[in-house]
This record gives sequence, C-alpha cells and structure tokens, in this order.
Amino acid sequence: MWGVAPVQVTVDGSTFSVYIHNGQAEAIRTNFEYRKGILERGHTAIERASGCEIVPGSFDGDPARMVAKLHCGPFDFDLE
Repeated sequence: MWGVAPVQVTVDGSTFSVYIHNGQAEAIRTNFEYRKGILERGHTAIERASGCEIVPGSFDGDPARMVAKLHCGPFDFDLE
C-alpha cells in the first residue's frame, strides 16, 4: 500500500503496522515473537485500526503479514 501511512496497534504484546485503503487492510507484525495466536491478534489489530469489521472469509495471511476486506457499515467502500 504505497503512500498509505500505517496505524501502529499493539494487541496483547504483538505490535502491528496496519495499512488501510479503499476497503482493504494489511497488517504487518513488527515485533519478534514466537507464540500462538498471532493471526487472531492481527485480526483484532485490523479491526481496531480501521474501526470496521472484517468481511467474513476475507481474512488471510501468515504470522508476519495479514490482509482483509473491510465492512464499515452503510458507507462501505466499493469492493468490486
């Protein structure tokens, strides 16, 4: 997401840079860690940073990088 400023979010000790643009989100984990639950914390980080819900079935990634589509209520982005 070139040109998009990240939002820094920490969830239960995991730190993420979350990028949001046109109904899409990308979370990059920025701290070193090896423990379970990183994807769940990344999911939470995206929702906290965006103030939106993640579209069911759109969350994907690995412990370093996660992506999702966002649902922000009646003012949704055109995701097509």
